[in-house]
Order: sequence, then C-alpha cells, then structure tokens
Amino acid sequence: MLVNLQSLDEDPNSGDVHALVDRVSIEVNPGGKRTTPRDPLVEQALTAFELPLSEEDLEELVRMVLDECKAAHLGR
Repeated sequence: MLVNLQSLDEDPNSGDVHALVDRVSIEVNPGGKRTTPRDPLVEQALTAFELPLSEEDLEELVRMVLDECKAAHLGR
C-alpha cells in the first residue's frame, strides 16, 4: 500500500500529465508486487482528499486504506 501526497493526473483534453501537489492518491499492490508496468497513472487511484487533511479526512483515509488492503487480501 502506498499513499501518495503528490499525485499524477492526465488532462483528458490535452493528454498532458500534471502533478497535483495537494491531492492524495493510493496504490494497492497485493503481496507488495506490482501487477502492471511502472505507470503511475495506471497504478494510482485519486481520492477526493486534498491537503491539508482534517482529522475527519484522515480517519476516512485510514478506513479507505484498510478497506483496500482487506479487498486486495481477499482477492488473492
């Protein structure tokens, strides 16, 4: 599990890649191994969370990470 505090995003109109310096994304790699080539745009899942995180946002992010880990573990 990787939580990125600076995420990459592809502009749907131009195809340009931008760094979203205040957007949180997560990446789940079951067993710690990448299942796709190293393409951060494929691997990252943007969330609705933006920095700085409130206490409520942080708690929700922790729940999301735990749920993703659980789903990845059960999916094996």
